[in-house]
Amino acid sequence: MPTMLLRQHLILMNPSRYSHLRLLALLLGCWVGVAIGQAEITPVLDYRLGEDDSPNTLGGPATDPTRARLGDQHLTRRGSPQYVPGYAAIGSTHAIRLTNGPGIVPQSYGTDFDFDPTESGQWGFSCWVKFDALPDPDKAPEAAIVHIGDINAGSIILQTLARDGRIVFGTHAPGIAINAGETEVHLGRWTHLAVVFDNGGRMYVDGYDEAAVGGGQNPPAGITLGAIRSTATSFGSHANITIDQVRVFEVPPWGFQVSDLEIPPVTGPYIVSSTGGPFGFTIEIADNFPATLDPATLSLKVNGADLTPTSVTKPGNTLVEYQRPVDNPFPAGVYGIEIGYRDTGGQSYTDARSFRVRSYTLLPADFLTAAGTVNKTQPGFRIRPHQVAAGQPNSLKWTEEQLAGVHGPNLANLTGAVEGYFVWDSIIDFKNETGQTANFFNDLPFSAIGIPGTTLANEDNAAIEVLTFLEFPAVGFYSLGVNSDDGFRLSTGLNARDRLSVVVGEYDGDRLAADSILRIYVPQAGIYPFRLIWENGTGPASLEWFSVLEDGTRALINDPAVPGAILAYRAGPNPAYVSAVSPIPGETAARADAAITVEITDGETTVAETSVQLGLNGPAVAPTSATKTGGVITATLVPPAALAAGSTNTITLVYADNTGKNFTHAWTFRVAEAAGGVQLITPSGITQKAGDTLGGFPVANLINNSGFSTPPDAGNYATTSHTASGNTWVTATAANPNYFTAGHPAPQFDLTLGSLFDLSHLVVWGYGGNNNEATDFTVEFSTDGGAPFTGSESVQTSALLGGNSEALEFTQKHTANAVRITMTNNGGGRGFGGAGTGDRVGLGEIKFLGTAVVVEPPARPTLSATRAGGNVTLSWPASVTGFTLETSERLPATTWTPVPGVANNSVTLPTSTAASSFYRLRSP
Repeated sequence: MPTMLLRQHLILMNPSRYSHLRLLALLLGCWVGVAIGQAEITPVLDYRLGEDDSPNTLGGPATDPTRARLGDQHLTRRGSPQYVPGYAAIGSTHAIRLTNGPGIVPQSYGTDFDFDPTESGQWGFSCWVKFDALPDPDKAPEAAIVHIGDINAGSIILQTLARDGRIVFGTHAPGIAINAGETEVHLGRWTHLAVVFDNGGRMYVDGYDEAAVGGGQNPPAGITLGAIRSTATSFGSHANITIDQVRVFEVPPWGFQVSDLEIPPVTGPYIVSSTGGPFGFTIEIADNFPATLDPATLSLKVNGADLTPTSVTKPGNTLVEYQRPVDNPFPAGVYGIEIGYRDTGGQSYTDARSFRVRSYTLLPADFLTAAGTVNKTQPGFRIRPHQVAAGQPNSLKWTEEQLAGVHGPNLANLTGAVEGYFVWDSIIDFKNETGQTANFFNDLPFSAIGIPGTTLANEDNAAIEVLTFLEFPAVGFYSLGVNSDDGFRLSTGLNARDRLSVVVGEYDGDRLAADSILRIYVPQAGIYPFRLIWENGTGPASLEWFSVLEDGTRALINDPAVPGAILAYRAGPNPAYVSAVSPIPGETAARADAAITVEITDGETTVAETSVQLGLNGPAVAPTSATKTGGVITATLVPPAALAAGSTNTITLVYADNTGKNFTHAWTFRVAEAAGGVQLITPSGITQKAGDTLGGFPVANLINNSGFSTPPDAGNYATTSHTASGNTWVTATAANPNYFTAGHPAPQFDLTLGSLFDLSHLVVWGYGGNNNEATDFTVEFSTDGGAPFTGSESVQTSALLGGNSEALEFTQKHTANAVRITMTNNGGGRGFGGAGTGDRVGLGEIKFLGTAVVVEPPARPTLSATRAGGNVTLSWPASVTGFTLETSERLPATTWTPVPGVANNSVTLPTSTAASSFYRLRSP
């Protein structure tokens, strides 16, 4: 007998512990009117979800299916569920689809429910459910499917849970631990779920007894069906379901049998198991004699697309396999498999399974260095420090500009550096005195790599660039880790310095020392170039770079003392690379009339300007101009007309090097909204200035859109909801009664906006709807990055917001590129959640409404050079102000330094000095 049927038959044949009581009851006639045999449970409420709605007949076009087949407690609709074709059980042709997510009004059906079972603790409820979108197991999902009672105050719930990287069915009741079953939730597959109280609660999945629920409890008042929005512990996850055939029933005193659930028996070939991952999947199908599978009739769809199996074999059960090439795995995501087949008698069957591929970055094999081109006798890294006196807003965009010299001269101590880089043959594990020791205890000082500079007191406003080549000894998945305070970006490319490299991972913002684990797949063993950049705004600073080994231990990159540690080498090939682009990939506020510019710098390979082509929203063509100076090509494409405000545009770059290798890159950018066009502004950086220590969530959560599936904009922010725990910010718990009345410091933040805006509103999303939610704010403004803050507005929310937003209007518009916000009260202090309560302060997200301030750039002066005798005079028009003349000995430049002796926009230098240097004019 097949395994699956054997298990079910054992359940059906197992004598009930009430069998003698049942016989006695029948003899005495004390259970009158109950049919003997199957279906001995007594339905009290039975919802076929639409097919009993008068005047609809079976399959009728119900628009609001609410009527009960049994019972008179008809349902109330919440949100806008869909009545869709598709059946879950015999006699059903339609079901209800509930779609969830940010910006969607929570959808469910519910009714007041007053039910006292005839026998105390002898009752249950069941449903058929199919998942159309799965919650994310990495976000601790607890998506409710059906619950009896108030989900916020204690209820008996059928739900999903995360277990060992899978989504499984589970359940719990008030005061009872959450219990998980063994059955995995599969995309697109109908499953029967039931909770039965029979002198003890059990959960059944497709008739299998899978988990305990609790004692023999009677139902709480109130029933809600299909409440699938993420609960407070779901960390931003959500699920979409189709649900049908919901029943609430009594159980007779002689006990419950699985056959009472009326689950159709398995009558033909059936799926025993399915597994899947980045390299394909396997489905095992068992025969069910006398019905046997006809392999020639197999059909597969993956995410709706037809797919041909790689192999179909029958060593016993039939194995259906699909394999991906080792260098082309499935991208990260959830894959739904629809499988159809017939038995040898011609009977058709369908089923569904799914699998999930965890997030990872594919390391392109093109980036693999040629054998022998990396010098393995020179282990380690090249590290370039850069420090400025002020201004670092904990922004990676700003950090890249800082490393390029845009935000001022480099004040780091470069003593011992070669061309701006320190040779570092050790490990990456740095921290300053106030930084945190994270995974490792080497805690090397940043002063070993030139930070702070000799004129600076600390590690504030610092950045570093780390260049290296990492060796991966085998094909497969690797986990790289960066623990940083504050931000970082890890990338890889044919040349690690290429601005169009593949980003492996990043953290863009302010945080205390925390891990980011980045999973990569290496399709070809060998050595690959990598670049790591890091920044510190103010205060504590630390950086660790490591890998996570197969046994879960961590090993610092380039630590030869640890078996399995990834080794690093500092000397290797240096091909031509894209050294600058504008607009940058992902730019969200580009000028509408800006030209497209690209710089390509020669290395060991070279690029001819005649090979460069650029495209804007179309095929690449010859650029408007392409010139080459000192080994650097500057190519420019001038759009024929200004781009539309708010439009998203695609740039294509094509070029070839002298080895005949061709390169094609494409990236997108967005044009800023026109002045006068209101936009929703997300701050580019945030720093906590005051307030108690964090309660577990980083302050960057307030500006990183982590609580939204799609970031909101000016058109939909009012209806875009924000999920709660894990995506919010909150202080640590303070002593009762209230955070503020207990004398704790008011939380204060400095936020940078990236450019100037005329601000009209503060927009905030709440903190889960409880009385810890911040409600009152003092807002100050700065047009100079926070030096100083002026003006003051006091605004407050009208109620507890939960996942909703509110736009708090200022009394006038304020021009600013930085804002300081101080939280001065919470919901408890306002009396929203009970006067005097609210022992913490939390918030979901902070944004602003405003319009961009268009600042016209100063006219670009012409730098002229005239020679007289043994001198060269460099000059530019005396009427032009605000420019500094700078020089560098080489291009690309690691450092630009001001030219001394400039007076009235002119300086005279010896020919020997001028001829060996490069010069530029820079406007701050």
